[in-house]
Amino acid sequence: MLDGEAIHVRLYKNRFPERPKTIDPSSLVMGSLRDPDGTFGIEHLPIRTAEFLSWQPELLAMSTVSTDELGGYEEWKRAGGGVWGMTADLRLPPNP
Repeated sequence: MLDGEAIHVRLYKNRFPERPKTIDPSSLVMGSLRDPDGTFGIEHLPIRTAEFLSWQPELLAMSTVSTDELGGYEEWKRAGGGVWGMTADLRLPPNP
């Protein structure tokens, strides 16, 4: 979801050895901190558009966003939450 200067994403627990060509959205899972394999997703991550684009995203599939999936976004809006991502002028200089 695009909202002003931020893109709101949901990061799923699923990991792939390489970027898939297609994805079935119903196969994506959030996971939990209690999962035996130690992996979990992030329900809601508001990130600056430029930062998101630096990930070089590719559209793999489109689906309808459910009310449940919007829970983290709605909570973020109510709390007046911030946005993740650094602008180029705020990045630390490279190590010599």
